Amino acid sequence: MSFSLGLYELFAYSVPGSLTLALLVYVGVRLDAVDLSKLLDTPSALLIVGAAVASYMLGHLVFAVGETIGRFLPFRRESSEVRESFATKAPGARNRAYVAADRHLLLAAVELHNRDAAAEIIRLRALGLMSRSLSVSLTLATVVALGELIAGSAWTVAAGCAIVFVAATTIFLWQGQVLQRWAYAKTLEVCYWLPNIDEDVQGATAHEPAQERHADEDDN
Repeated sequence: MSFSLGLYELFAYSVPGSLTLALLVYVGVRLDAVDLSKLLDTPSALLIVGAAVASYMLGHLVFAVGETIGRFLPFRRESSEVRESFATKAPGARNRAYVAADRHLLLAAVELHNRDAAAEIIRLRALGLMSRSLSVSLTLATVVALGELIAGSAWTVAAGCAIVFVAATTIFLWQGQVLQRWAYAKTLEVCYWLPNIDEDVQGATAHEPAQERHADEDDN
């Protein structure tokens, strides 16, 4: 039996989850709840598999927190800006039906016509979601650093780490938004060249309730 992770799972879940796992191990060691020497005595294969599974599961938890945070980020407004920017570069697309369609529906259309182009869009989306989730993990790391600053003896190191973590959290949160915009812009650009995309979109959304339109403004 083989087990593999796709690009999306690796970036969106496993990478943030591994950072969170490392943070939890550190906290456990500092609280004497985890014996690092015994942990390292675990057979390498079992340790690697266990860390991979734990990272993936933690990644889903961190993703859920990041998703909640994402609902308060300005991607809804920025989605409109991406559409307007694209229409400015390609005036002929301004009134085309697909530009106002759900971006997940557009990505499905790209996957059907050009898997290589879809893979690039998925990569950008996954990197954006990874950055957003990393900001959650780094926020937790900031809390741990502040705890070390209060209760620990290495005040200078703890203060430096807290400053670095706060800066990294801000950068990753911002970069996640940037990558999401890039992914959406790439989707619009690729769909511009898909044959019959406007007719397909109109057929797919003909009976869609008005309040559910522009679901492309969701940040996932």
